[in-house]
Amino acid sequence: MPKRTNWFQELITSIERSLAKENAKVIPSGYLTDRVTGEEREVDILIEIYARNDRILKVAIECVGRNRKSDVQWVEQIVSKHQDLNVDRTVLVSEKGFSEQASEKAKFLGLDTLTLEQAKEEDWKTLIIREVKIVSFEIEPAGLRFASNRGGENLSELTGVKNVSPLRIFGFRFVNKGTIEDLINAIVSDPVLQDKISNIMKNSEEKITIERDLEDCYVELPSGKFCHIGRVIFHAKVYKVENIVPLSYSNTDHQELFMVKRQ
Repeated sequence: MPKRTNWFQELITSIERSLAKENAKVIPSGYLTDRVTGEEREVDILIEIYARNDRILKVAIECVGRNRKSDVQWVEQIVSKHQDLNVDRTVLVSEKGFSEQASEKAKFLGLDTLTLEQAKEEDWKTLIIREVKIVSFEIEPAGLRFASNRGGENLSELTGVKNVSPLRIFGFRFVNKGTIEDLINAIVSDPVLQDKISNIMKNSEEKITIERDLEDCYVELPSGKFCHIGRVIFHAKVYKVENIVPLSYSNTDHQELFMVKRQ
């Protein structure tokens, strides 16, 4: 974390200059709260933009000074750190730039990448105003595939929301784990999976299908028989897309902060 290097101070100065006339605050060594642990985590530079409805848009900038291009490992390290932070956008700045693989990985995960010279010359107003989408999605059970069966039930797959949703799931030693929806909600509570779904759906409002292999899971069929589940299938579909627009960039007094699209 290059807090006291000359180039780091120059970068802060250039960002402050770019945002001088905006309703923004540039904070070197800013802190963001981890949503899981409640811990305060430090980021190299934190930009806070004040928007409508008392919304504060938070942009975190992580910097690294090296005599070589930054690699995928550094990108993944930052992604792991930021995935549970209360931040709207992450920008990566590497003094010597990024390897091709690191750039591709960052782009796929929705992170901006800049060399030091690019960051110093960047129009941060334009960078931040670029549409920030927060995707919310609904989960819908779609089907089950069975690894084996018990009690003579000759089934390989069960599909359809009405057929699948009411079924109850049992785990190891047939401990009741709730419904199919409870199982799916537990699967999508994984922040990494949530990020992957959101990144896919930022560029599409189509319904996507997700499949997950399972271990030691059984379903009780309406007949009272049990089948061993090998895989659960579910759909994710867009519930809403929020386009966050900083207040100082609003073209009219009537421009909304949130433009919600619903299925």
